[in-house]
Amino acid sequence: MTQIKAVLRVRRGSYDSFVRANPKLMDGEITVVTVGSGEHGGKVKVGDGLRRWTDLPFVLGTAGTIQVGSIETGEAGTQAMIINRGSNTEAVLDFIIPKGDMGTIGSVLQIGENGNWFIDGQDTGFSSNAVNGNQTAWMAVALGHEHSVAIRADGQRQRGE
Repeated sequence: MTQIKAVLRVRRGSYDSFVRANPKLMDGEITVVTVGSGEHGGKVKVGDGLRRWTDLPFVLGTAGTIQVGSIETGEAGTQAMIINRGSNTEAVLDFIIPKGDMGTIGSVLQIGENGNWFIDGQDTGFSSNAVNGNQTAWMAVALGHEHSVAIRADGQRQRGE
């Protein structure tokens, strides 16, 4: 069997230039609309040997889906992993995130009667009542030089143990 090394060069140009020229594409000839041509940038047409460019449809791929499967805590010091247990077009991603170092224990976070965040009984001056619709107020609380924990306005911890 003879092998031939070749470079496939695809015809490309702006959407406007293809519309103006409106070439008849050869059977199997591929054209790509250059990025930067508005909503048509990156789209592809393939010739059939009969129709002109404006009469050919864009080649449309099937949109893929991504779902989050499981999220697990891995052993400290291991690599984070993302595993697709679905397919290339219907991904189901499982995440394994290694356990981090334990933060400094001892600070007490509360919402005071005035609605502000308090750390160890001290008013931070930051309101915990910044809730608009479904948005929730957050505060990152320093628990040492290298560790922090994010707390939602309802008091639920988002990071840390």
